[in-house]
Amino acid sequence: MSGDIFNAACRFLVEYGYLPKDHDVASFDDVDFKSAVAKFQRFDANVGIAAEEHGVELIADGSLGPATLRAMAMPRCACPDNDALEPLIGTGGWPNCHGAGGIHCATVLVDPRNKPSFLAPVFNDVLRRVQKAYADIGLLFRFCESQSGAIVDLLTGERITPQGINIDFVFTRGNGWIGLAIVGNGSNQRCSSKIWAKFEYKYQPRNVVNEWVTLIKHELGHNCGLRHTSGGVMNPGIINGLPNAWVSSDPSTRTLRRWFGGEPVPIPGDTPDDPEPPTPPGGGDTPAPGQPLGTPFTLYDGTRGQVFRIMGGG
Repeated sequence: MSGDIFNAACRFLVEYGYLPKDHDVASFDDVDFKSAVAKFQRFDANVGIAAEEHGVELIADGSLGPATLRAMAMPRCACPDNDALEPLIGTGGWPNCHGAGGIHCATVLVDPRNKPSFLAPVFNDVLRRVQKAYADIGLLFRFCESQSGAIVDLLTGERITPQGINIDFVFTRGNGWIGLAIVGNGSNQRCSSKIWAKFEYKYQPRNVVNEWVTLIKHELGHNCGLRHTSGGVMNPGIINGLPNAWVSSDPSTRTLRRWFGGEPVPIPGDTPDDPEPPTPPGGGDTPAPGQPLGTPFTLYDGTRGQVFRIMGGG
């Protein structure tokens, strides 16, 4: 293994919580290093995905093979993958910090500065999908922007009370990461705790809409109190092809449903589903059986016909 690869791996393992911050690269313990790599291999689902792409079997033995190195090089959430995350997030306390109209509701103020040009045309579509995903499990996020001195809901145009802002959403220049979310100062989980989510403005995947939906769901998940999981939306690196909804197979869905009730909440401005079709005369019941009259006959266009008497109809 070259020194550059080893040093880069050590920096990764320290930064994301697999080795202690005071780790001395010059006097590393080979056992500790391999143990840290193996833990990363077991935890981050992207290591296994990369192994499949390379056509090799993944063995969590602490060796820095191509799959592991590729996963380490992928853009990822800047939060660490261990319990050091706890002071940074809501740890489940946030569900009690907000509510409007008897439902869990949080207002997100979007700062348009640094918003990437490629994201602008689809941004509201992305926000709608994120909003729908969380609303389906009981939490309403309202995405707003400051316009001419007023706070306006980006999806409905409705004015929002500035005092109701819970989250600052900003685009920023990161260093290899794609998102980072922090709640207050880690000790105060009251409603007055201002939380923020930062997103790397350069992140441009092939499927912009779906992956940015996953990215925003992930960071807001941290704001709700979720830690990283191996796989699913809260995997530290984005997994391609995830559905927009919080599905039952995702490791975080059950937790979110427990925190927020799991029942869908209404979305402002959302149009109701098409009404039920009108009931046909007679209440829509199944027609009564008929009794044939006479013999079948042929119509002028060649189709066959038959006259029936409706039983019970006189």
